[in-house]
Amino acid sequence: MKYITTFVFLFCFLGSFAQNKVLTVRHKSYFKRELFYLNDPIYFSLKQDKTPLSGRISALTDSAMTIHYSIVLDDNEGYERQEYEATILLSDISAIRVKEHKRKFSITTRQIAGYVGGFGLFMVGQSVYTWIRDKDPHFRYMITGAGIFSLAQIPHLAKRKKYVIGKKWRLSVNEF
Repeated sequence: MKYITTFVFLFCFLGSFAQNKVLTVRHKSYFKRELFYLNDPIYFSLKQDKTPLSGRISALTDSAMTIHYSIVLDDNEGYERQEYEATILLSDISAIRVKEHKRKFSITTRQIAGYVGGFGLFMVGQSVYTWIRDKDPHFRYMITGAGIFSLAQIPHLAKRKKYVIGKKWRLSVNEF
């Protein structure tokens, strides 16, 4: 019984390491990257046809990824969902689109920018309220709040939405 328990524990322990793979989109000249874990949604295009494909990553190897996707078909009696698995070579992917797929308990620069922008709008609103109530305009606070709000919008504009795989960006599978 002791050997069976040890074998099951060892199998579960090593099985957990086999699942720790991540698909990385990395720039070749600097450290900017985007990470896709198992069971994350992914939106991409293939080199053969430029139609956008999407699904959830179900398995990763060094040269391919397996995605799980579904198709909704409309027949005369109603809608029917069909589930499929597909294996795609990493060398066949031409572009990856990034949508909000952040994991639990992580705060992004866009969320921080939203909070800072909300603080700037709060400053503007507070100074307008004081101007209406006391007839004393606080233009310094209005300008400061508007500037904070404007600067907080930069991460929203600078976020890259599409990575074209080729000269600048490359795909790799890393284990950790």
